[in-house]
Amino acid sequence: LSCGAAYVIYRQLGAATKVFMEDPSNCMERWQNAPGAAGDWTIGLEAAVPGTTLDHYRIGGIAGAAVAILLALAAVWGVVGALELVAVVFMGCLLSPVFFVSVVFIAVRVASLVAAVYAIREARKLHQKLVVDPQLQHSRSAGRDDAMPLVAMAPV
Repeated sequence: LSCGAAYVIYRQLGAATKVFMEDPSNCMERWQNAPGAAGDWTIGLEAAVPGTTLDHYRIGGIAGAAVAILLALAAVWGVVGALELVAVVFMGCLLSPVFFVSVVFIAVRVASLVAAVYAIREARKLHQKLVVDPQLQHSRSAGRDDAMPLVAMAPV
């Protein structure tokens, strides 16, 4: 469920984030120059990244809250599972199928956590390379044809 909610965040806010990362000063200028933005921040937010509406940000925020809640629940269940595993060890059930299934489940979760941390580190390295290397930055901004289109999704 967390992955599904994270995908919704990507679909709703990915294009807006990309536009903002490519040219943050222009986005802020559009926000400040939007008619009526001084009194209503929602007008400025919609003007900052053309093509996105307040619904994109709202749905992305709701999905972000869902990810946080689901990850908190997963952490609580992880603690419960660890305590049950300790109980299995102390009750002398080391050779039971419950113990082996639990160990396999824990190993899969730890492996997925390590893979996620590795993916985040690699993405940061790539981002730093794009920010530092002006040649790559120029080629990225020159080919705007491959930019991610702003996609409007129906509320989930």
